[in-house]
Amino acid sequence: MVEKDHLIWIWMGDAELADPAQIIDSPEHNDPKWTWRPYNFPVQADWQLIVDNIMDLTHVPYIHAGTIGGNPEQHYGAETKVEFDGKRVELLRKMPNSVPPRSYIDAGGFKGRVDRWQEVRFEPARGMTLRVNAGGCDAGTGAYEGRRDNGFELANNHFITPETETTSHYLWTICTTANPATGVPDKLFDQFFDTITEDEETLALQQARINDDPGRPFVGIASDGAVNQARRLLSAMAEAEEGQGIAA
Repeated sequence: MVEKDHLIWIWMGDAELADPAQIIDSPEHNDPKWTWRPYNFPVQADWQLIVDNIMDLTHVPYIHAGTIGGNPEQHYGAETKVEFDGKRVELLRKMPNSVPPRSYIDAGGFKGRVDRWQEVRFEPARGMTLRVNAGGCDAGTGAYEGRRDNGFELANNHFITPETETTSHYLWTICTTANPATGVPDKLFDQFFDTITEDEETLALQQARINDDPGRPFVGIASDGAVNQARRLLSAMAEAEEGQGIAA
């Protein structure tokens, strides 16, 4: 058992294989510029579906229209880049000159359009972080080129643990630079709680559909680039572990 960044990590496998260095960093939990709050959901779905959900953000304007969503056309037309180095998958989506969704207005106080970007980093041995950020276009911030002043950042750290083949424990933290002196605003936390609840309900329905027809294959579409890379990475890791077990 290891405590890191205000989280307790428990290893339940072979003690000789435990490597605390593999635990993901959550610097927002210690940085005075940030404030954060945790929560835990039981999800009636396979952990893999949760990973898929985070790696494919095209669902956001439809499932989360009242909170972090925004205009579906802006999401559909977002400039998207997927990077894979054999150990992690990174997704970057850019939506310049966007109408900010309700959560952004409440947290950042934006009056006009914003440059909006979303970053997801997934490392199977460590975890995954989703950053949803915005900089005000009216202030002329070049959010995509590194200047993130006049905006705000919101990081959502995800810690997913399988319970059974069709149920999972889903611990997450919501971190923001919106107002570190007073903590995560209740309004923002409530909206994000509603967002994760919408995901949980959708994932449960997906799992129920899969259970009804378990032999039906998955079909990849254009927006599944990061999802496909993440699944390939996980499959390769599983095959490598299986090979090690056979050798032993």
